[in-house]
Amino acid sequence: MSHVVIVTAATVVVIIVLLLLLVVVAAAVVVVVVVVVVVVVVVVVVVVLVSTVSSKSSNVVVVVVIVVVAVVVIVVVVVAAAAVVVVVVVVVVIVVVVVVNEEEEEEEEEEEEEEGRTKERTKERT
Repeated sequence: MSHVVIVTAATVVVIIVLLLLLVVVAAAVVVVVVVVVVVVVVVVVVVVLVSTVSSKSSNVVVVVVIVVVAVVVIVVVVVAAAAVVVVVVVVVVIVVVVVVNEEEEEEEEEEEEEEGRTKERTKERT
């Protein structure tokens, strides 16, 4: 009976963890997409402004600098999103292990109590 409770509790925890992980991954994807869009818009605006103001040789340098900055920002955001996902996975694994251990301890306590009751009944009968 208690084994079924442990399996059910573990299943519920795993489902909750998967849903949380899905939410975190979706949030990370949204953040990455927003950052990419912002970087592209900024690059286009700066390139247009620079092309209307300065000479062509400096345009190339400005465009290269902007592209490098955009790539660095995107890499930082992707790494941060991956770090968040890793942290969530580690926390979820720890929670699952703790819940399963607690359930096992409760099962052992129930078994010990049942053994104690059985011994008491045996003594009462004799």
